[in-house]
Amino acid sequence: MSDPLRRTVAAVSSVAAFACVVWLVRAASWGWLPGDSGDRWALAATTGTVVAAALLFGLTRWSSRTAPPSPTPGGGRSVEQIAEAGDRAVVEQVVGNRVPRRGGAGSASPADRFRQRAKGTGSSRIRQTGGDDTP
Repeated sequence: MSDPLRRTVAAVSSVAAFACVVWLVRAASWGWLPGDSGDRWALAATTGTVVAAALLFGLTRWSSRTAPPSPTPGGGRSVEQIAEAGDRAVVEQVVGNRVPRRGGAGSASPADRFRQRAKGTGSSRIRQTGGDDTP
């Protein structure tokens, strides 16, 4: 399901929940509900708002969910790295190998597709390398 459609479903569900709660409180004849029409409207609107907000809060996580990265052609590896640093932190993001490949056990295949994002504040240092990190 596409992102705009998810957001539309979340918004419509929230409005529908509000309308249903307002209708239920106005139509119900429970003894504990206020008898005055103005008080009943206020209670219905307040309760509807709380229910709609709670539903929207729950659906927001679902509607803002991102799709997993699409597989690369040929079934290769896909890597995504995201980092934030502050003060004097050091971030090193490497896609590939830190030492020359020997082809033995434990060596990772190179990534066919990679994405690196980093954000630094203060005097933080960021180093991003794509491919083998060899001298």
